[in-house]
Amino acid sequence: MVSSSEVSLLLHGWADAGRRLRVIAREGIFDFSAYCLVRDVNEAGVTLQIGEDSLNLISLDFRDFFFEFTDAPPDDDKLGVPGRIESGVLGLRGERSIWFFLLRE
Repeated sequence: MVSSSEVSLLLHGWADAGRRLRVIAREGIFDFSAYCLVRDVNEAGVTLQIGEDSLNLISLDFRDFFFEFTDAPPDDDKLGVPGRIESGVLGLRGERSIWFFLLRE
């Protein structure tokens, strides 16, 4: 298991390096999948910039999530980046899930 503070540090590192992510978030009928940059992160959650426009933002609250390192789901057609995943973190809380995938440079 990975703590939310460790996930925050990891996301900070990816943000500082300007690394692109593929993020998938699912909750009930909501299903979000996008290429993103980390704009802001703390132990409560993360704000992501979607695409090149700095005004396209989404914030995800990951308090009370349980995290673990993961590989890309092999059957996920929304991921759209076969062979381009460097590493990943999966967060789960009940029916909610968040995947953060670091893309290869």
